[in-house]
Amino acid sequence: MLYVLTGDDEYNILSELSQIKTDLDITDESLQNNLVNIRPENITLEVVRQHTHTLPFMGGNLLVIIEGFFSATKNNEFDEWNLLVDELLELPITNHVVLYEIIQSGKTLSASKLYKKIKDLTKSSAEEEQVVFFKQYNIPKPTLFGSIEKQTEWARAFISDYTKSNDFDIAHDAAIELAVRVGNEPLTLISELEKLSTYSKANPITKQSVLLLTPAEADENPFTIMDTIVEGTPRKALYLVRQMLEQNEENPFVLQTRITNQIRRMLIACEAMESGSNSKESQLNLKGAFPTMKPFPLKTLTKQSRNTSSEKCKAALRLLAEHDKSTKTGEIKKIGPRAPEINLELLVLKLARLFQI
Repeated sequence: MLYVLTGDDEYNILSELSQIKTDLDITDESLQNNLVNIRPENITLEVVRQHTHTLPFMGGNLLVIIEGFFSATKNNEFDEWNLLVDELLELPITNHVVLYEIIQSGKTLSASKLYKKIKDLTKSSAEEEQVVFFKQYNIPKPTLFGSIEKQTEWARAFISDYTKSNDFDIAHDAAIELAVRVGNEPLTLISELEKLSTYSKANPITKQSVLLLTPAEADENPFTIMDTIVEGTPRKALYLVRQMLEQNEENPFVLQTRITNQIRRMLIACEAMESGSNSKESQLNLKGAFPTMKPFPLKTLTKQSRNTSSEKCKAALRLLAEHDKSTKTGEIKKIGPRAPEINLELLVLKLARLFQI
């Protein structure tokens, strides 16, 4: 059986992977000949063929898990890998192969010929005996408009399912508050729920506990606005700026400085990744450029930088420098008590349109 799991929802992909192991009666402690994990940097025709064509030791099932398969295989090597995929579809019923890839939000694998081939095979064999399990897992984009119930609908459903399956309770207003503070981030939601359940002991999680223990998204990661700027979505960017200014009492000058600093980091990150000859080298360059940065902000920075280029970051920094100069020299006239907020909103709109080009 061939399994293909892709998307940006790391939690559900790994959960599906865990379920496959359970269904095949394979654990992480299984004999080496029954469970094989192949990392992206080790993917070659010889390695994949060697492990997938080996019969399981002492009977049972063989499970070969290949991470990042589609990004590691190049289109100019399609003919060779195409033959291997055909072989994987003809493996004995004891041999199972999982191709899984966690991709950045907004990205797709549509450029991969192998990905397209397997996806098309899945469609054509839908009515025949299933030899390919193909599924995409993507986190829904946040809803920025409508009622708070509508905006938090997906996150609250996730919170409800997780608390029920783990035998603890959370109050309705606490679930809303947690959803607002964390957003559609399954792994972060789980981490916060575990922390809150430990703190609450045998009692339901309350809104007061969430307010006490869970930082607001804007406090924990003030650069979430950069996602919408880099995506080139001015309307979303403007909404988030106003939300941060009003709900978090953010100083517009401080927020502008934070945006500027993050774009500087993005420029360094883009140049580090662009200087690599392959994805592995680019990742090493990126880690070398930010050796002390913690995993979460580095992951966020990497995601934002992959969606743009060093040239756009340089153009954005020039725009910020011109805006700063105009403000300090009085070229931008004060138009009332909300002038700093209005000027920042106009600046963010310009930045979003710049990245939109």
